[in-house]
Amino acid sequence: MGAGFSYAVNEANCRPTDPWDLLLGAAGGGSSSLIGPAFSWIRSLAAPRAQAFALGSPNAFRFLRKGEGPGASLVRPGADESVEPWEHVMGHANSPWISVTTSPKTMFDTYGSGSVTGWKGSGEYGYVSLDLSKTNSRIFDAAKNLTVPEHMRAVFGDELSDNATRHNELLVYLRLEAEAIVHYWPPGTTLEQVMKDIGRS
Repeated sequence: MGAGFSYAVNEANCRPTDPWDLLLGAAGGGSSSLIGPAFSWIRSLAAPRAQAFALGSPNAFRFLRKGEGPGASLVRPGADESVEPWEHVMGHANSPWISVTTSPKTMFDTYGSGSVTGWKGSGEYGYVSLDLSKTNSRIFDAAKNLTVPEHMRAVFGDELSDNATRHNELLVYLRLEAEAIVHYWPPGTTLEQVMKDIGRS
């Protein structure tokens, strides 16, 4: 898949692009993406910088985009609730799904300061770590269970499902409560610091 497709997948997780980008990308290789990212840093300056978390907390990560903050729920008001997960990954313009990843490295390297794809934002609003056991919303494991209709597979092959798998992507439906946000890292935080703070260094 080409750069147009990869760009469309990038936009799907943060704000989708025109479907023509997908078709134009079908001709050649390009970069992959997640979506939506996720990230973190210590919320309270009084807390220790390095902290080992209990198993399962945090269990997902995301970068923040413009208008999102570590103290507020992430929501998709007015979204088309009928959009399927594969349509979100493809780049639907009004998706109800919120992309997160189980990999802090994917979050950082794809959308954070470590991104080499030139993706807009590059972590400029910071990162959050998440405990998905604290959300009541439906969670879809796109990394393992993304099913793509045959007519789309005829155009894109396995690229949609491969992208979701490669980036350990989970999709949260419509709302991710503020209570699920475990920690916040400000812009400029390194991946090494993130890994240290979550006890994975």
